[in-house]
Amino acid sequence: MERYSAGASWAYYRMRRNGAEDYGVGDLVAHGQVAIVSEHDVQAGAMFAVSVPTGSDEAGFGMGHTMLMPAAYAGWRRGPIALAGSFGYSRALFSGGHVHGMAPLVEPMNMSELTWSGGGEVTVGNGARTGARVSGGIPVGSMPGTNRVVGALRIAWGEGRVDTAFEFQAGLAGDPFNIRGVVSTALRF
Repeated sequence: MERYSAGASWAYYRMRRNGAEDYGVGDLVAHGQVAIVSEHDVQAGAMFAVSVPTGSDEAGFGMGHTMLMPAAYAGWRRGPIALAGSFGYSRALFSGGHVHGMAPLVEPMNMSELTWSGGGEVTVGNGARTGARVSGGIPVGSMPGTNRVVGALRIAWGEGRVDTAFEFQAGLAGDPFNIRGVVSTALRF
């Protein structure tokens, strides 16, 4: 709807580590956002997300607890170029350690952290786009933690209500993972 949007995502993973392959679902994430500023080229607002522990934390597919994630975002678009950024706070609903096994999808994941992201995208024609982004987490509060930074290159294609993307991600700091590929498809109603 004009100023409001809501969505949900639920990942299915194929993870290869130490020569073995594992498959499984990740945590379910629901989110909503409201655009507070929505001018011709600029949009800014607030969003709120919550994750539900549906993925196995022992296999590394989930966090093992519910996490609340409010944030602010801003975006700018001019012709084929779009830039966006966000800054937020994520907090586990209970304290304790993460049990991720040997090769987690997000490691380190802090129990309480400031989150940030920034990126850009260029439309190359016929619904195709390419871009890059960087994101990270900074531990806050009394729980120990580790900074993390992830960089990503992305190609996407959308037509009508369907948008599909492939993202190549690399862990840059905090040892979140070596490399991974993410394929996602979104359907807008």
